[in-house]
Amino acid sequence: MTSVGRLLDVLPIFADDPRVTVSLTIAPGSVHAAGTRELADVHGMRLLPWEKAVDEPFKLALSASANGALHRLRAPVVVLPHGAGFSKLLPGGGISGLAASQLMHHGRVIPAAIVLPHHGQLSRLREECPQAAERAVVAGDPCFDRIMASSHRRGEYRQAFGVPEGARMVVLSSTWENDSLFERQPDLAGRLLDELPYDGYRVAMIMHPNVWARYQRFQIRQWLRRAERAGLILIPPAEGWRAAITAADVFIGDYGSCALYAAGAGVPVLLAESGSGHVAPGSPADQFAGTARHLNPETGLRAQIDEAISAGPASLPAGVFAPPGRSLSVLRSLCYRLLQLPEPLHPAESRSVPVPEHACPEPTAFRVHSSVEGTLVRLDRYPPDTAGGHLAADADREPLPRYLASASVLWRTGWPAQPPHQWAAQTLATWPAARIAAIALPDSRCVLFERDGSAWLSTAAGAVADATCHPSAWLALWRNGQRPATTALHAGEAEAVLTITPWTGAASSAK
Repeated sequence: MTSVGRLLDVLPIFADDPRVTVSLTIAPGSVHAAGTRELADVHGMRLLPWEKAVDEPFKLALSASANGALHRLRAPVVVLPHGAGFSKLLPGGGISGLAASQLMHHGRVIPAAIVLPHHGQLSRLREECPQAAERAVVAGDPCFDRIMASSHRRGEYRQAFGVPEGARMVVLSSTWENDSLFERQPDLAGRLLDELPYDGYRVAMIMHPNVWARYQRFQIRQWLRRAERAGLILIPPAEGWRAAITAADVFIGDYGSCALYAAGAGVPVLLAESGSGHVAPGSPADQFAGTARHLNPETGLRAQIDEAISAGPASLPAGVFAPPGRSLSVLRSLCYRLLQLPEPLHPAESRSVPVPEHACPEPTAFRVHSSVEGTLVRLDRYPPDTAGGHLAADADREPLPRYLASASVLWRTGWPAQPPHQWAAQTLATWPAARIAAIALPDSRCVLFERDGSAWLSTAAGAVADATCHPSAWLALWRNGQRPATTALHAGEAEAVLTITPWTGAASSAK
């Protein structure tokens, strides 16, 4: 699947040229062929059976992997980088993508061109397969170029991921071997969500497409069900991961390529696993592991996150990426030379990645920690099965009755079908532990109903847009013996002033 993604970054060099027709084939032996076929189908690519592909003469073959019987293809073969640099060791020895066992067949160099992302990696190729060194072409990294071409859309991506103003986005990434982040620390996402208050942080997770292909979507979501309920943004395998890197305030990774891409994009990086058994000594991933900050899973995570953000961008080793922006231009010149065709006149340019379209989870229950200083209320919201504070839950969408039965605050979003007072009375009667039933409205207002029948309208001025915070603030004031007309609310990094007035029911006509 990763190989298809890399090819999709490069294939735009043939766009708008009716002289060039593109087909896809999958070499035998790929354990992730099913996922590759699915991705090809999503993009509407013509898929040729391997035996037909090797029977037909083609003018050019592009491969984002040096694996497979590429020598059987009847075309000049261009091997593209599979990830950020060449760092992973092959089981039988050698560096993946540069090893003679991959690049040669019966004493003959297979590729017509071997694309390198940086001049510094040419020496590695000479060490691994000196016969192939003359076929090297330093073109940069098309994937990295797309990340850099997307930097101006950071705000759009953060909005798509549901990151509130002032909040910090924490992105985790795992490659797919047995000593990867997800295999070694499968609970890390959940631990982060337990420690990082919801209104101040968002947590997203990227997993290598091979993880999705190995375990499939159902099993992965089974393992991460609690984390998703707590707000984990699980990035789909095909696209979205580069938008997440661009949106990130801090990146937690392992020895996979994503950590290097994040560092190259100027994102602070913490390494959770270094994968020493899979990484070639002196390779980009190995050098980065020697200089990067490392996450200590035995101590508090929030402090390490905040310290990494304060420390600023990670230092990327030299020799990983060539200056960005030229890769497609270099690759198009190479490919059209091999095709023996004149290049199109329009420029070959890297495009920004699309804005993610998948829905981000919205938690339906929280454990709310509150403190009151005068008329200032501070709230921190955590997953509902953590300790302390009071429980608040969505009366309509929370699927677990035990949270509804224990909640001090119950809310719904938007006006109910029945009259608001009737909805509140019914909700409070159904769940006797609740002190407040609230209707959160999209314009930063919230109607608060108490057990004695009183009703209040809370209106926010400021950055706290999530009106589901209002009833927890009102409960904290009530428990402190206060009923102020105005109060300051701090939730995460956001601040607002709440104006609270008796509610007469007139506002519900706006529904």
